[in-house]
Amino acid sequence: MIRLPLGLVLASATTTAAIAQQPEPTPTAPSQSRAGEIRIGFVAQSLRRQSAFDAGGTATGVGSLSGFELFARLEGVGLLARRSTGTIDANGHGLEGEYLLREVRLIIGPRVFSIEGGRLQRTGSYLNVEAAPTAWRGGIRSQWSIGGSGVVVTIGAGALFSKLDTEGGAQFKLRGHDLDAQALLQAPGHLPLYVLAGWRYERFDDLEASSARSEEASGPYLGIGVRLAPRAILRDP
Repeated sequence: MIRLPLGLVLASATTTAAIAQQPEPTPTAPSQSRAGEIRIGFVAQSLRRQSAFDAGGTATGVGSLSGFELFARLEGVGLLARRSTGTIDANGHGLEGEYLLREVRLIIGPRVFSIEGGRLQRTGSYLNVEAAPTAWRGGIRSQWSIGGSGVVVTIGAGALFSKLDTEGGAQFKLRGHDLDAQALLQAPGHLPLYVLAGWRYERFDDLEASSARSEEASGPYLGIGVRLAPRAILRDP
């Protein structure tokens, strides 16, 4: 009568030991698609223009722009497009009138460090003559999240080039540079909303199709819109 309970105890001990020796399951790595995001929103910028002209003299104008910005990104590749328009007041110095900003960029690389290439155009008044200088752009950008706060910081810098057609083929000439820094705050919970604040600076030298020898344009900007991104992207760049 003692053998039966003893056998049950031994069998139970053997089963417990076997379960304890089984390795713990390895956590599943997040899908690559979880690194993507898309956002579209309204952007308003306070702009200050300062131009130096071939004929001599300088002019300063201030104004405000508003428009939209679209940003879409999957793992390793992204697209940025923006368009803003507004009015510049230069007190009769030749820069007053409508001003249009258009730009598109292709982004390649991880969020923490990416390279960019694109095209931009600025349409405005130069000594009361409308011109639309354009440039090719190459640059870098870095984006990272601040813990789990929902804040995403982005900084970037780029060089501006113009394309020249010569007998030896197409050549690119350096025309200027730009700087951009922004902080984005995602709404708490599962709300797909964001607000952002930033500052942008551009300098052009030898502008094509205009009478300006150089121009600087800079100012702060604010934005608000819809952002679709997994919560994981707010915690781990």
